[in-house]
Amino acid sequence: MVVALAFVQIVLPVAILAAGIHQAWADDDDDDDDDRPRRRVIIEQRQQPVTPRREARRPARPALEFVAYLPTGTSPAILQQADFVITGRRVVGSLGRDLVRLRSTRRESPEAALRRLRAITPVGLADRNRIYRPSRFDCSAAGCGAFAMIDWPNPPTTCPVEATIGMIDTAVDAAHPAFRQGAVEVLTVRAPDRGPSSDRHGTAVAALLVGRADSEHPGLLPRARLVSVDVFHRGGDGRDVTDTFDLVGGLDALMARGIRIANLSLSGPDSPLLREAVEAAIGKGMVLVAAAGNEGPGARPLYPAAYAGVIAVTAVDRDGRVFRRANRGNHIAFAAPGVNLVLAETRGRARPQSGTSFAAPFVTAAASLVTRSGAADVDAVVDALRKAATDIGAPGRDPLTGWGLIRRPAACMS
Repeated sequence: MVVALAFVQIVLPVAILAAGIHQAWADDDDDDDDDRPRRRVIIEQRQQPVTPRREARRPARPALEFVAYLPTGTSPAILQQADFVITGRRVVGSLGRDLVRLRSTRRESPEAALRRLRAITPVGLADRNRIYRPSRFDCSAAGCGAFAMIDWPNPPTTCPVEATIGMIDTAVDAAHPAFRQGAVEVLTVRAPDRGPSSDRHGTAVAALLVGRADSEHPGLLPRARLVSVDVFHRGGDGRDVTDTFDLVGGLDALMARGIRIANLSLSGPDSPLLREAVEAAIGKGMVLVAAAGNEGPGARPLYPAAYAGVIAVTAVDRDGRVFRRANRGNHIAFAAPGVNLVLAETRGRARPQSGTSFAAPFVTAAASLVTRSGAADVDAVVDALRKAATDIGAPGRDPLTGWGLIRRPAACMS
């Protein structure tokens, strides 16, 4: 009996080792500060004992990557000599710089790698490759009359404004019945090693902006034209995400097209590289409208909405109550409908959705009308929208609803 037990104690571990061990790396894209991958061990049975082999590691997740600016045309040799591997590079024409995506090959913490990277980059501007998500939150309640809330004509046939609007989002189904032919142009700015995003979120936001007046989902400006930049890809958890590297590329693409106003229904952490791109866009006269985010009342500010000069938008329901998951803060500029909206779907039956993502297009449309009526810069746009808004919170600007509920500007009065 003792001999048998000893045999089990010796042979069983050997058999397990012979079965082979595979490591799967996972990261949490919901928290950009979680830079350490979690490891799980999976043991697979095999017919014959074989020598354990190391499987090819997945491409580095964005949370383990870094981004840095280089003077255009600069050799990456200084980075490679410091044990960094370049995984992507693009020219950011609006800044006169190159943006590189890279990772360290040393066994070191992300913080240590970032310190080294900042010390050797010629521009000195480097950061983790931050993650950004669409600001959507699905729900199951009944829809509401969002257009009526802001005194916008529904259907919007009495506001036949022809404008060009930019948008940075996921893919868009430009052939969707909600769009007239040629109304939506889709550009893709995504690193080659990233898989395509879904088109659900982008199509819903695009339809809110430029949906045909006679469709099931009329848009605020049905005669406008939309230039949509898809910067998203499917993350490790199967949801759409983008990162600093592709988001900066998307902004640069809109600047290259001379777009005056852009909708950014996305949110994520601060990044000095994104901040510089945003400042460059605003400096060129672009008006950026961004979703405040859906991380909750106690969450820290999300970006790009919280950057100076960006018009941050929160969502309210039909009674003017702030969406329970919306971010708060002194940067909030305006509130707009964004709770329980029935939006255009690319597959299946449309269902109500909520989120600051869907409030942002209302402000983008209103801002587009203001810019066409002569507002010279973002301050003039905000001032015009503020005068038309309905104060639904504490008197003056407040951290829940900003200057108040957006209203149809005079430029669209029939």
